[in-house]
Amino acid sequence: MYQDDGITKLQNKFESSISELKKKTFVTAADVESFGDSGVTKEYALAHRRSLEDPEGFWADVGHELVWTKPWDRVLDNTNPPFTKWWVGGEMSVCYNAVDRHVLAGRGEQLALVHDSPLTDTVRRITYAELLDQVSRLAGKLRSLGVERGSRVLIYMPLIPEAVIAMLATIRIGAIHSVVFGGFAARELRTRIEHAEPTVIIAASCGVEPNKIVRYKDILDEALCQSSHQPRACVVYQRRRVLECSLEPGRDVCWETALDSEPAPCVSLEANEPLYILYTSGTTDDPKGIQRPIGHAATLCWTMHAVYGLRKGVCWTASDLGWVVGHSYICYGPLLAGLTSVLYEGKPDRTPDPGQYFRIIEQHRVNALFTIPTAFRVLKRVDPNAKYSRRYCSKSLKTVFIAGEHCDQDTRVWAERILNVPVLNHWWQTETGSPITAACLDVMRPPQDDEEMVEESAVTQELIALVRHLIGPIAAFRKAVAVPALPRTRSGKALRGAIAKLARSQLVRLPPTIEDPSVFKEIKTALQKFGYAIDAPDPEIST
Repeated sequence: MYQDDGITKLQNKFESSISELKKKTFVTAADVESFGDSGVTKEYALAHRRSLEDPEGFWADVGHELVWTKPWDRVLDNTNPPFTKWWVGGEMSVCYNAVDRHVLAGRGEQLALVHDSPLTDTVRRITYAELLDQVSRLAGKLRSLGVERGSRVLIYMPLIPEAVIAMLATIRIGAIHSVVFGGFAARELRTRIEHAEPTVIIAASCGVEPNKIVRYKDILDEALCQSSHQPRACVVYQRRRVLECSLEPGRDVCWETALDSEPAPCVSLEANEPLYILYTSGTTDDPKGIQRPIGHAATLCWTMHAVYGLRKGVCWTASDLGWVVGHSYICYGPLLAGLTSVLYEGKPDRTPDPGQYFRIIEQHRVNALFTIPTAFRVLKRVDPNAKYSRRYCSKSLKTVFIAGEHCDQDTRVWAERILNVPVLNHWWQTETGSPITAACLDVMRPPQDDEEMVEESAVTQELIALVRHLIGPIAAFRKAVAVPALPRTRSGKALRGAIAKLARSQLVRLPPTIEDPSVFKEIKTALQKFGYAIDAPDPEIST
């Protein structure tokens, strides 16, 4: 009874706080009144109502986006919450739906992947027919090496088509892949090897950064020397234009040799069996392994048109396969929907200039771009007048989607002005695998933003008042500092501890996954205005 009373009081307190919040100057009465119907079309209202009134029918339609080898018995089984099961008893092959079915439908010559690498001065294009051939042959090799249904395959590669091929080859034979971000050093790689216990590891000889070559194979060898688990074999892709590595006799298999194998057929799995394991970055604690089910593929296919408005065309997700964004919207989402997916191996501004985003859009006729606010902040800082963008035509682009963090007003307005398309915030995370909040372009109008720009001092005072109202007078929050951007990892996590150390003038060691370390200079300047970070040394990036 005490606990229930406490919850009720807390709810009432938060409800009253929201009521107070709506009275603040940055939310007008008109905003509150019109919020519920903003951008809603008749189609969206009907779809939303059906999802609530007939969830099984709604999600059955989502499931029918894909081809099933065995129909499901139940759409939803929630008898053991929160361990909900979807499309229970249904079986399918995610690889078949992402590759084979498009070839069988006569679309084998359509581009599946475009790899654009200014770092190696190459552009590679792979059709669905070529993708099917390479995926099925690599799957055949994996099967000969002992990989079977339920086995784990760890993938340690840069953003190259072979990484996507490795993912698809793994799931083709019913195994589970675990992709490790290429920026991780031997210690982090070893931790993931020991936890996943892969039968086979697939790696590349190296990755390429603007000023260095990252020797992936050397890092892998070091990790395996320290690891308590040893794979049966390692399949190694040699990037011969960049760096070749030595192979360990009896363990390492050359990629080209692997592709000489006989093709393997698809293996169907039940919708709630594992599709992949993806580890979080470990920025805030030990890495957590997220296990995604096979049925998630249906949701990803559906979001390509329902959320992103793409039923055909070219999708460019400016991320890395080592993160959930890359899994969902570089590899699976676009290929399941039969789109063309662009893989960009480069930086927004330094490979070689700030015009690369615009070049990619023009050269590959990109229809939708998915990126993070930091990318636009970098471009805005180094090329505020967007002189480089004027060299290229971006008429093919229809929409830009932002995730990882909420995009600030200045950056969003700048990007919309330069690209002349809506820039839409949406939110999700590793644990969900697809958007939680988003403008569903298939059934909604892009939202129009009439937000009022508020003075920094006014926002600060209202934040202090709100925190004290929610927590009470004991709250010691007294100051807020506006900065252009927060330091984040490539998975979107804010480095709050690093900012605290900087404020105390302590040495800050940044993880190698930091997206834009230059933001610390602006944060340091802002903090010094308030008497903090006076003697703070410049942060160092850990190796």
